[in-house]
Amino acid sequence: MQHVRGLDGARGFAVLIVMFFHLEIPGFSLGWAGVPLFFCLSGFLITGILLEQKKRPFKEYLGSFLYNRLLRIFPLFYAYLLINYLYLKATGHSSDGYMWFVLYLQNIYIGLTGTTPGFVIQTWSLAAEEQFYWIWPLAIFFLKEKTMVKVFIALIIFSAWVRSFIYHASGDNPYMFNATVLSCTDALILGALFAKIKDHKHAASAAVGLLVTGIAVSAYAIVTTGLDAFWLPSGWVGKCGYLATSLAMVFTALIFFVYKWDKEAKGDLLNRILRSRFLVYTGKISYGLYMWHLACFYAITLVFKKLGMGNHNLMYYAIAMLAAYAVSTLSFYLFEIHFLKLKKKSKARADERKELVF
Repeated sequence: MQHVRGLDGARGFAVLIVMFFHLEIPGFSLGWAGVPLFFCLSGFLITGILLEQKKRPFKEYLGSFLYNRLLRIFPLFYAYLLINYLYLKATGHSSDGYMWFVLYLQNIYIGLTGTTPGFVIQTWSLAAEEQFYWIWPLAIFFLKEKTMVKVFIALIIFSAWVRSFIYHASGDNPYMFNATVLSCTDALILGALFAKIKDHKHAASAAVGLLVTGIAVSAYAIVTTGLDAFWLPSGWVGKCGYLATSLAMVFTALIFFVYKWDKEAKGDLLNRILRSRFLVYTGKISYGLYMWHLACFYAITLVFKKLGMGNHNLMYYAIAMLAAYAVSTLSFYLFEIHFLKLKKKSKARADERKELVF
């Protein structure tokens, strides 16, 4: 699947609103929506790759996907997990439940207990996403082309229903009704759906319909609930289960149009913003930002407390963000990039094999 610079910017925007949310900026309650945006992007991009690779023999298809996925996700995740564990031991804090994180089941643990050992609560979404990708490559490979779109739509509807059901069964536990893999599937598969139909002649019309529907449902939530509808534990996100889905619909439609406009070399305002150097660079190091930002924010909070300063002011926000960017930049260029190079070598070898065959 072709590289789209604007989608790098969209990834950068997603991680920024998550970070602003965790800075606890007063009145900023929509930051949780960065995660569904990540899911939509992931579903669109990764399913696009899987569909392109589907013609390969099953062993090569699955092996290549798993190898590349593990190289991108696991090294930083387990390095961060080790550093967090050493911090817990050095400071005498409890590491109860850590094995759930080691086994990549932390979304279940957080949902059941509502607690996390250290600065790892953000990793629930990584677990939900990876659990999805344990199964999704198999589904893409074995699903028939004629039934694929119908199955996607059915799974999207089922996921929204599951989120609503878990909300009622769990007693309004946001980490339970949002963190299970089934309750995150709608955003992932909405992205996957448009990866499948992106080149169809009616894809743009479908995206417009999706965008209008998503905006209409979100607007209805605001009218009936107020802006608090977008606060994570509110009734609209959970009880109905559909607000998160409606936002994912909006995100997916916009992702499609960014892809389409990039392909057609159109320079609309949204594309120009998302292709800006700042957002593209933020997207480039977004995984590191997502992993490191909570620890960085906590460290800066401690410094401000020792200096007798509060942590809800512009100076704190600016320094905390700069610290997160600095650490994530070092993480990318000193650590993550070595594993990304292994991915590129793997792709080069695969291309060489193709040339030998054809």
